[in-house]
Amino acid sequence: MIRNNNSPKTYVNVMEELVQEEIQRQLKTYSRQLTQSINTIEVATFALNRLPALYASSEKGKNQQKLNGQKKYQEQIKTSVRQGFAAVHRDPIRSSTPLVAITEVKYLQAESALEELEQYLEIQGLNYQKLSWHNLVTSVQRAIHKISSSRVNTVNSVMYDDDDSEPTLGSAVARQQKNIDWNARYVHPTSKASRFG
Repeated sequence: MIRNNNSPKTYVNVMEELVQEEIQRQLKTYSRQLTQSINTIEVATFALNRLPALYASSEKGKNQQKLNGQKKYQEQIKTSVRQGFAAVHRDPIRSSTPLVAITEVKYLQAESALEELEQYLEIQGLNYQKLSWHNLVTSVQRAIHKISSSRVNTVNSVMYDDDDSEPTLGSAVARQQKNIDWNARYVHPTSKASRFG
């Protein structure tokens, strides 16, 4: 039976984990000053380019690949990491522009947009709380409701009596009461229109 699972699936190269563990072991043998000057990402890249990939897509597969890698490739991993330290140490001041994961870039852009929206809503007097991904929808709904309510109140405050052409407060209040009564009768509490209220 084929099961349709909508959860996000991924795969990992277990060799990356084995190389990181070996880098941490070997770093303990270096002086503190030297370890601070070594770019461990470059060491890992150097070593991984000389080792076979061990991919897995499940926890069971990951554990099996890790055991396999430790048993079959441990000496090769040690040698590749040692060579990586030597290569990076030989040329410690070489300049390189590090790669940034696309998900990290998108996350930072989203966080920046959230902060900009929060500042805008505060300036407009439409938000009084710190925005987060958890309260974003309700905060925007409240802001929209507040804007639409203020527009209705502005229109209602400029109503005219039948007797003369001057706007009166009484006619505005009566009109507003009619709107409230209509809303109470015709907007169901679970309808989309009331979700913003």
